[in-house]
Amino acid sequence: AVLSQRSLPRSPLGRRISGAMSEARSDAENVVMGMACAPVFATALQPTIFLKHARMQALPLSTSPKVLWRGTTASIGNETGQAGLQFLTTGFFKRLASSHVGRPLKPLEDASAAAAAGA
Repeated sequence: AVLSQRSLPRSPLGRRISGAMSEARSDAENVVMGMACAPVFATALQPTIFLKHARMQALPLSTSPKVLWRGTTASIGNETGQAGLQFLTTGFFKRLASSHVGRPLKPLEDASAAAAAGA
């Protein structure tokens, strides 16, 4: 299906977005997007991170929410900076790659740009 210009989503700055998100957004928009996503996945993954660390340190495993989500604020702070930087560098590498080939990136090229950014 072909999208008309009116049906394309808009970025936070009001520009219409077409193509892959990270290459269609500005650097600032990519940083903000990464930083906005980080608290969601940091909170969702906190129990698994706690259980992994407890297991590695031979500590007793707990299912208490008070214990499982201990350190979530620090984890969110850590992930927010990292995700913002990863979204920024992914967008940069994707724009760099697409400017050299002159066409939208293929899935392997797209994944390679994300891997180069550390995703």
